Amino acid sequence: MNQIQFDCPGCGQTIETPEDAQFEQVKCPTCQHEFFPDKTRLVQPAPAAPPPESASPAPTPPIQQRASRLAMFMIFGLIAIILVIALVKKAEGPKEKTWREFSNEAEPMMLAEASNHIVGFRRMLHAYVDGHGDYKNPNVWTGNVEAEYINPIGGVSVTNVPFKFNLDSSSDGNMILICSYDFKKDLEEQFARHKAQYEAELKAAGNPR
Repeated sequence: MNQIQFDCPGCGQTIETPEDAQFEQVKCPTCQHEFFPDKTRLVQPAPAAPPPESASPAPTPPIQQRASRLAMFMIFGLIAIILVIALVKKAEGPKEKTWREFSNEAEPMMLAEASNHIVGFRRMLHAYVDGHGDYKNPNVWTGNVEAEYINPIGGVSVTNVPFKFNLDSSSDGNMILICSYDFKKDLEEQFARHKAQYEAELKAAGNPR
């Protein structure tokens, strides 16, 4: 049952009583004053305050919105450019090397081959590549490495190792430089050196041939 509130006309005490008893005589529990509630000013409960509205986020200023959109546009544009460049490079395939690039590879290749070929390799003294008048054609290049090595008796000797070059096709279709030990030329040079030494010994002995 609903309750109503009203003020006692004697002492002002707020009294609460059932709604259907407002036309009956009541007695104030404080001052014992008797009265009819409908003759007094009814005290209505204060209306409940509306719930506070949730704070809405402050609207983004138009300048910030434009700046954010511009930054996103620039990022997507940069990504698109990178993808296009990658696709173009993929379509073009690997870049063919020039003869100058092959020339820069030749000497390190000879050094690696010489260190593997010469038993007791100590260090390289000199290396050169001869293009035989056609430096733009690696297929005719030859090379030579002069290097020190530890001989069988523990001393240090010097030897010359000849090399030859040629171009070959790699798995991706491009040309690569190949460096290999020139066995035939090495034998010929060794034979020529031994012959010259033998003839010099004969001449020194007074028996020229």
